[in-house]
Amino acid sequence: MTLSRAIALKLVGLALVAILALSLSTASANTLLNIDQMGEPFLAYEARAIAMGNACIALYDGANTSLLNPACSAQLSTTMFNATYLRYQTRYSLYGQESAVVEHNLPNISFTAFIPKIELPVTVGHRTYYDWGIKVAQPLIVEGEEVGEEWYIGKGSLNCFSVASARSLLPWMSLGLRLDYYFGAPKEAWIKDFSSDYYTDVRDVLEHRMHGASFTVGAVGSMGMGLDVGFFYQHKAKLDVEDTVTSNFGVVAEDSYTLTYPARMGFGIAYHSFPWLTAAIDVIHTRWSGFESGNQEFDFQSTTEFHGGVEIVPSQNPKSFKLLRLPYRAGFYYIPWYGADPGGGRYSEVGFTFGMGYLFGQNENSRVDVAFEFGRRGGGDLDLQEDIFRLYFSVSALEKWLGKFTKED
Repeated sequence: MTLSRAIALKLVGLALVAILALSLSTASANTLLNIDQMGEPFLAYEARAIAMGNACIALYDGANTSLLNPACSAQLSTTMFNATYLRYQTRYSLYGQESAVVEHNLPNISFTAFIPKIELPVTVGHRTYYDWGIKVAQPLIVEGEEVGEEWYIGKGSLNCFSVASARSLLPWMSLGLRLDYYFGAPKEAWIKDFSSDYYTDVRDVLEHRMHGASFTVGAVGSMGMGLDVGFFYQHKAKLDVEDTVTSNFGVVAEDSYTLTYPARMGFGIAYHSFPWLTAAIDVIHTRWSGFESGNQEFDFQSTTEFHGGVEIVPSQNPKSFKLLRLPYRAGFYYIPWYGADPGGGRYSEVGFTFGMGYLFGQNENSRVDVAFEFGRRGGGDLDLQEDIFRLYFSVSALEKWLGKFTKED
């Protein structure tokens, strides 16, 4: 069999495994979604990191496929394909009024290949950076009489295409760089659907066409005694935005401006002195006070979030019972919200996560990870509260296409 045909067959096999895992993914939430009104934020996580409370900045063990800290990929000397998919539905209640069923599709896909000639891993990936999915309905009242329904619907997302690489400068330290290109065309619609022909239905749509770029630098190192530390800095992203407003009568307004998403930085530590235990803690600061959108002013506050988690593998003996050799994970997180309600009230999100991985493939180098997330978002002065449940699946398929596995691999 030729090398090209062998690689093609492996690609097909990996794709089939990914499609199977993606088709099984599902989640649901009772939610007051989009408290921030800027879209639902998501980071470059996969199910292993999510199950550990999203703590992954310093996971320097060759199994970290998250793009959050690009330096972590320096430990990869093989080819890695990762696909994470989340699908969930949302409903929310404001002052006792139930509303909204929202569907989100949030892919996070990356492919890493180690290039022997330059001795560098190169990663390309796609992820959803912000999601605008929301659907809110309420009765339409005219002069005290219910005459139909009024809807606010948001859909679409701001996506990101990334290219990253990392190099081990010293035996104990690596640096990484990630280049990001953002693009998307989310839409917001305000609809008035009258039940009587006496009124004319109204449909106003605002479309945001966005594109821009940013970069992230990261570092990770082993301090000895099983302690690793990591750091990343994500530069602010300036996006060119073109807005178009359409109504029943066609295009009624157009505008263009610059939207600046804030810079982020994070620090993490990971401890794995024992072969059966990995523990990690991350602190991430986002400078939301630097958010800009045209000439508008926002009362956004910079935020500092905390993440922590553990991974336990009960047995390291390859002859042990399969379930004893699988990784089991648990974690927590705290994320304060940068926005405020009209009364100045602030929101925050607290959650707990857990999950596990299943090893497969040659020498059990590949795995399927599952993560569960339970949390609550709320606070402020509007009696807003969101109970969160999400379920994630990730496939991490690892192959050494430019060589053969050895027993040491």
